[in-house]
Amino acid sequence: AIVELIFPGPRTLTGLVADFAVMDFTWTIKLYPPGSDAPVTYTATYRGIPGEPHVELDFDRGPEMVSKMRLEIKDLNAGERAKIHIRELMLR
Repeated sequence: AIVELIFPGPRTLTGLVADFAVMDFTWTIKLYPPGSDAPVTYTATYRGIPGEPHVELDFDRGPEMVSKMRLEIKDLNAGERAKIHIRELMLR
């Protein structure tokens, strides 16, 4: 699954909180500073979380301001096609 958010103006983001259906997954978050095509990238892999995963990731390496965010989620146990159930996304 891919979720791309383009903000009407640059904003500060300090992290992302998310809830998903049961799965093992890797998520990659790309944060684009204003006027740049070079993102700051965060990646984390989660396996064996009991129940429906609730995960949080701090954006501790910046950038200070973000104009676009791209979230990529890959179910590690699925093939080329997968149903990714995103219950909730919350920007901090």
